[in-house]
Amino acid sequence: MAGHEHVELRESDLRASVPVPRGLHRTLRVLHVSDSHVSCGDGWMSEREAFGLPAADPIHTAYTDGKDPTASSTETTMRQFHEQVTAGVQSGADLIVHTGDLLNIPSEESVAFVHDVLVESGLPFFFISGNHDWCYEGLGGDRRSMRSEAGRQAVRAEWRTKRLAPLFPNGKSSSHWSEEIDGLVFLAVDNSTCMVGHEQHSFYRSTVAKAGREGKSVVLLLHVPLFLPELKVAMAGADGEGYYCGDVEFGGPQAPDEETVAFVETVVGDAGREGPLCAILAGHIHSAQVQPLAPAPGCALQFVTEAGCNDGYRIVDFVPTSPAL
Repeated sequence: MAGHEHVELRESDLRASVPVPRGLHRTLRVLHVSDSHVSCGDGWMSEREAFGLPAADPIHTAYTDGKDPTASSTETTMRQFHEQVTAGVQSGADLIVHTGDLLNIPSEESVAFVHDVLVESGLPFFFISGNHDWCYEGLGGDRRSMRSEAGRQAVRAEWRTKRLAPLFPNGKSSSHWSEEIDGLVFLAVDNSTCMVGHEQHSFYRSTVAKAGREGKSVVLLLHVPLFLPELKVAMAGADGEGYYCGDVEFGGPQAPDEETVAFVETVVGDAGREGPLCAILAGHIHSAQVQPLAPAPGCALQFVTEAGCNDGYRIVDFVPTSPAL
């Protein structure tokens, strides 16, 4: 994905309204941010040296080309993230949702910074990790291991425990979790390796089934957006084309396994007008996109938000369409 670049954001990129036919008690305003790629200071260099590694880290500089010539690149991403959270608070948001690549690398300094900004906002926050949140070059496996699904899983497991735990409050699992706010169920699945495992798929099915029985609606949170033909057409020729969850047309290390393909099929099957699923919030591709999950009228939409490091975010209002009980 491209780093800091000039992006013309339309009103539809910044705001959305999602009708919620089941369960929601009131309009719920969500600040959706993704792909902030926050890096802080230079503490990560001494951290790497303490681990016996060279101070240089190519991933650190991948998304930190500052647009402000008077500020350092790390100051730029820190400022952008703080400003976006502040914008959410000022808009009257009830909740902050971040769908991954919050960090550029999981340095202790960066985790502490974003955690403090989120806590100081006074709003509850939901987080699901992206691939950068657990990719610390040279630690927990080198880039060769990252080319295999097993290698990516191992690196992710290590850094979830080593650094990301403070970003999963209330004992949430870093792999998958659900939480209800005012009758709306938020369901998160970490697909940041582009794959979804059997346990995650089973958790998704059981959570959606329970919501259906209880007359509630579900918002699915992912880092990597689901493969949709319309999304692939919209992103044709873009940097990173093909990195969608369940893209059966794409080979290489991100080619989906059977479980991941089955997960996408399950989600699309839940997207009809009468189903509990009302929206997906995702990121990863650094582009503001909105596509229906199925051709049926009134089906759920997948919202992909422009990268936070490109000044992107989206205010999403979830609006009940049935009378309050």
